[in-house]
This record gives sequence, C-alpha cells and structure tokens, in this order.
Amino acid sequence: MNIPKDVRETHRDLSAASLKFIEYAVSHPLGAVMPEFDARDLPDAIGAAPYPMQPWPAFVNERKMTGFKRLAIDLPKLIKTIPARIFDNDPVEVAAFYNLGSPTIAKMILSEPNGFDGCVSRVDFIDTPDGPKCLEINMSGNIGGWQLASFGHAYKATPLLAGFLEETGLQPKFTEPLRAILKHLIEDGLRAGMAKDGSLNIAAVQEDAEVADMETYLDRLYTDARHETGLDGKIVCCAYPYGLTLRRGQPFCGRMRVDLILEFTPKPTPNPVFRAFKSGKVLLYNGYAPMALNDKRNLALLSEHADSGCFSETERTLIHEFVPWTRILAKGETRMGREALSLPQDLITGRERFVLKKGVGYQGDQVFVGRNTTPERWAFYVEQALAEGGWLVQERADSRPYLFQHQLGWTVHDMVWGLFGLGDNYGGGFLRMMPRDEGTGVINAARGAAEGVFFEA
Repeated sequence: MNIPKDVRETHRDLSAASLKFIEYAVSHPLGAVMPEFDARDLPDAIGAAPYPMQPWPAFVNERKMTGFKRLAIDLPKLIKTIPARIFDNDPVEVAAFYNLGSPTIAKMILSEPNGFDGCVSRVDFIDTPDGPKCLEINMSGNIGGWQLASFGHAYKATPLLAGFLEETGLQPKFTEPLRAILKHLIEDGLRAGMAKDGSLNIAAVQEDAEVADMETYLDRLYTDARHETGLDGKIVCCAYPYGLTLRRGQPFCGRMRVDLILEFTPKPTPNPVFRAFKSGKVLLYNGYAPMALNDKRNLALLSEHADSGCFSETERTLIHEFVPWTRILAKGETRMGREALSLPQDLITGRERFVLKKGVGYQGDQVFVGRNTTPERWAFYVEQALAEGGWLVQERADSRPYLFQHQLGWTVHDMVWGLFGLGDNYGGGFLRMMPRDEGTGVINAARGAAEGVFFEA
C-alpha cells in the first residue's frame, strides 16, 4: 500500500516507531487478516472487552507524551477550582448552575473535605494539526477505558506485534491505569495519616455482577504497589448499598476496616458512607464531587473566562493551548477570537464549524457534529437545546489522519485519546478510533468506534 503523505506525517509525529509499525503492518500478511481482536482470549484481560478492539496499537515518543501528560494532569486540576474561582463557592450559584437541587446540597458537596483534589479524571482530546484540543473532561465513579491498558502485555504477544518487536528490538512501555490509581490512593492515604497501624485497606465498589471478576486482578496490583512502600493491607470488591457497614462511624467490609473507598459505579454514595468521609474516617473517590466537576460546561467557563483575572498567566496559556473555543449555549452576543458572533443565528448558519453537546451526557449521546448533520436537523437540535438549557457549543476539532486495521485491510481513521489524571500524576490511557468515512463524527465506542491501546516508544 502507498501510505498517504499526511498519514505518514501523523505517525512520524507520534514517533519513529509508529511510522515503522504501520509500514510493517501493511506489508505483513497478518496485518490484513485480523478482522476482530477478541479480548476474551487474552491472559491479562479483565473479562471480555465490551466493544470491538483495534488490533494495531499506536506508539508515542517521549516528546509527544510530555505534552499529552501536561494536558491530562494540569487541565483537570484547573477544572476542580472552577466552583471556587467562578462562583466563589457560593452554594446558591453553584446549586443553580449545576442543577444540584438546593443550596444545602451544594454546601454539603463543597464543604471540606470535598474530595475534589483526589477525583480520578479522564481527559478526552483530539490531536489536531494545531495540537491537542480537549473535547471534555470526565470525573465520575464509572469512567470507562481504564480496562483497556490491562491488555498491553497481551498485545505484545500477538503474532503481528511480537514479530515487529523482535525485528526492531523495541521494548515499549505502557501505563496500567489501575496500577497508577492504586499508587495514587496509597500516596493520598499516607499523606492523610490513614495508615496508623502500618496497614491501608481499600474497598473497590462496583456493580454487583463485576465484583468477582475484578478482585483477583486488583489484589495482584495492590500487592505490588504496597510492597514498594512496605505497607500491609488488603483490597476487596463490594457493591452498594450493603457491601459496607459502619461501626462507630468507621466503614467495614465484613471484618476488614476500610480506609479508602474507590467507586467504579454510577450508584450514589450511601449517606452513612458519605458522612464517614466528611468526618475523616475514610477517603472517598469520587463520591458526590462529580455532580459539579463532571459537567462539560466547565470547559465553556474556562474558555469564556480565559483572559479574566480568574486565572494566572500560566493558566491562561494552558487554556488557550488546549481548550477549543467553547461557550454555554444561550441567546446573545459573544466573540470567537476577533470575530463577533450572535447566538443562535451564527451557530445555525455556520453549523459546519461547530459541535453541540449536552452538559451532562455519556457515551457520545446528545452530541451533534454540525458538519455531519443536515441543516434542518441542526437547526432543530439548536432550538431544542436552547429551550432545554444546560447545553454548550464548541468549535469543531479535526483529528489528524491515522492508519489502522479495518475489516480485511486498513484505512484512514480519526481518533480520540483518553488519558487519566490522578492529582499530580499521569494514569495511562487508551484510544478510540473510527474510519474517516463512517459514522456521525462522534468518536465513541457506544456509537461504533473501536478501542485500542498505545505504547510509549
């Protein structure tokens, strides 16, 4: 195959290894005969992958990863300060903006300890010709994608990749999000003085059906992480609402005292557990903090206030570099650089430039790309969103072209990167990709995209 020049440039920018791999893959018989990557057969997989897996990985060099990690760490940290910087932690304003129900609930969420700093985040971004542009930042108990990096060892064992690594002598590395998350929890627990007797116990709260599948894998990772610090302790899986009990305000799972709770579930934190967190008996990740932090309109607040006194010069540079033009959808006048815009009129007439999103939504639902929507449907969506409230409009970010396996061959794909941030630490990530000529422009696994892994090399 004659690889297009722009595709070569994209992979060369990722790393020399990335360009070498696609050249190797398109010329190798195995490159075109892997129509499905069945994760259930992989020795390190956590159960079966819920979505199709892309059998070709990506390779990213240190220079590129430095910028990606800055985006994954620094931007979520800035989002976590928005209630204080934009709303001055006013319970009335915070409750009204985030639809929390009442100022009392807002005050409960905002009061210390609030768990904002410890929230696990996932930054979704597109690497455009002008650099990485953040699409959204996810902070919730059921963030997806962390399972994908557990397939890293298994990817290396596939015949195509094993042959490539043997021929080139490359030894790529990858970051397992769960391993990074557990290390983050240990650091937090030690700083908070939770390991008073030299042990630190974690309860991983999941959906009922997932508990058995995860515990063995988590135990292995946690044992490795504890040995680096000399700690004792255990990690167990349980489910709300009855997996945890309280004794004198201290959470227990069976007979095990629980010092940290890591939520992998959309179920709300039970009130007794939340009270234990507020009283300092346990550290909680993520709790109720995502009710404010997970709203996509936070990016609009960053974009709109980028040049205000709310942010330092360094922070303003960060926002301008990584956040595309984004505004809360409302009638009125605004600016896009030097251009004056009148909403919604200019949004409707200039649909190909914009993306419409609901502030709180999941799996690519209620996301509309103007370029991939008819003028009539686009006008309808805009008017409907205005009437409903809670939506945002964002400048469209275009992916650079990547070459990946597809059906019985390969084709050019658009790609979204998902990288995890853990306080001051990077937590690994995964990929989602869609053939350029397919779909609605929304690159999400629930909307037909494949998922994959990347290595640092």
